[in-house]
Amino acid sequence: MIKPRSVMMYGASGSTKTSQLYLLVKWLLAKPENKGKRFRLIHSDGGGWAPFEDSGMIARGEVEVYDLSSSQKPLNDYRALSDGYWPRRTEDGGTFLAKQDVCKTRPDEFDKIIGYGIEGMASTGEAIKSYCSRQKEGVGFKEAWSIVTEDGETILGLQQGHYGIVQREIYERHSLGFNCLPVPWLVYTSLLGKGEDKNSGKETVHGPQVVGNASTPSVPGWFMDCLHLCEERYMLRQKDVLGNIIEKETVGQVAWFRRHNDSLTGTPCLAKARVMPHLYPKLLEYFPYGFVPLSYDKGIQKYFWVLDKIREEG
Repeated sequence: MIKPRSVMMYGASGSTKTSQLYLLVKWLLAKPENKGKRFRLIHSDGGGWAPFEDSGMIARGEVEVYDLSSSQKPLNDYRALSDGYWPRRTEDGGTFLAKQDVCKTRPDEFDKIIGYGIEGMASTGEAIKSYCSRQKEGVGFKEAWSIVTEDGETILGLQQGHYGIVQREIYERHSLGFNCLPVPWLVYTSLLGKGEDKNSGKETVHGPQVVGNASTPSVPGWFMDCLHLCEERYMLRQKDVLGNIIEKETVGQVAWFRRHNDSLTGTPCLAKARVMPHLYPKLLEYFPYGFVPLSYDKGIQKYFWVLDKIREEG
């Protein structure tokens, strides 16, 4: 079975992750071979999914959304979603999600699904961690502290050991779940995290955030492409009215596809491109700085268009 084209886009809050995901989905839906198909969006971030809604994608049925942030049982729901189950409507107009045959995605349905977007790996981890803290029986470790409110509700504080449980859950739901679904695309977003890379002498690095810092350096290895979204100052090459190439300094959002250092702190930031070594120089012909300049109408889809082009050319 062919694996989905798995992509991670991470960056600080406000780095246009949702906007870039929207532009990618818009580009995919516009392809002739994807006519009549749709994209599934699982959302955990507080920022919402305005681009998908405002564009009419949701109303037209091109994008289906499940809001994990409002779920009372995010761990159960996330497991079900990763195994190919999807919410179904009830007779009273509501929806429900469970590991039941009625919610299982049929093969003919998968044929019409371009891919899945998981908005907010960090937020998903936090939702599962919060769910674990509400379990009175504990989750494998004794709680660090507990408080009983005036109405009798018990609030638990988790030990560091619980972070490992959540990190493993996120990894397994990716590697044994979403990454095994029969769809062409799998795109995650996450916040910027910091961790120690044990493979390089405990070097501090930036990467996609999960829960805690331990998993951050290893997360890029879960994906074919890991792209770091941030703001950079760089020289933009343009043509003047006479057709001459000129360079102009500009500041804007970019998506790094190779490892680099943070322009302010010098901290290494993890990124990688899924491209054969002999084609990498061709990729740099299009994006010589090692990043893709982004805008609100011409974004990350440029990167994937170029990858497809240079692969076809060989």
